[in-house]
Amino acid sequence: MIQLAIIDSCEEDRNRTVSFFETQKDIRVSAVGANAYDAIVLASRKPEILIMDLEDKEIIDEPSVLPIIRRRSPNTSIIIYTHAEDEEHIFRSFSGGIYGYLLKCGNLDELASAVRNIHAGDYFFCYRIMAKLLHIVPQLVWPRKSRGGPLGEYETVLPSSLSRSELRIMFYLGQNNSNREIASYMNMTEGTIRNKISSALQKTGLRTRGELAVFALKSGINCPGRNRHDNNHGGSTGPDMRRFPF
Repeated sequence: MIQLAIIDSCEEDRNRTVSFFETQKDIRVSAVGANAYDAIVLASRKPEILIMDLEDKEIIDEPSVLPIIRRRSPNTSIIIYTHAEDEEHIFRSFSGGIYGYLLKCGNLDELASAVRNIHAGDYFFCYRIMAKLLHIVPQLVWPRKSRGGPLGEYETVLPSSLSRSELRIMFYLGQNNSNREIASYMNMTEGTIRNKISSALQKTGLRTRGELAVFALKSGINCPGRNRHDNNHGGSTGPDMRRFPF
């Protein structure tokens, strides 16, 4: 049973979210709050996942309270679920170590999928947020091309040491697929997928699965198609199957 805490300064949205998760058999809402103070107090209870949205009228917004929550409960995975989609807010939230960022214009089924994927060890960002991350993520993960270069001029060249299967996994990460889905598409075990993700992180110099997903998008990776691992196995080919242009 996934233990979930919900912080939302909008009472109507908060009640709607709580009511929805009460219908999910594998998720239990263990705590509910309405403001930044509640978020800090609830963090001491160490929930597995914390969904949070603090409105603009709050003195302390989500990005500001993230470091406090992380110190109190470093193993809690935080999801920002909000109407806010300005780049500064996304940047500060991403820098604070969140595991997911979804917009309230989406449906609650998507939020439930995010909770399950993150509980399984993945990250989850809705596509509108992923698109915005393309503009701001260089400030988070990529080194400057040169010391004297302008801010925002970064390398996004794929290392030649990346294997074909690692490139394919990176493509699927950029499509917001979970490890389980990628394993199905490639007819590999989830353990193999995790190992290949670790290898790709080492080769690219990145730190997290989320950074690798955004790197894949920014580098324009297309799926290289089926390989020797999924020939004659009848496995799923996955979404958006395309070949590299090289």
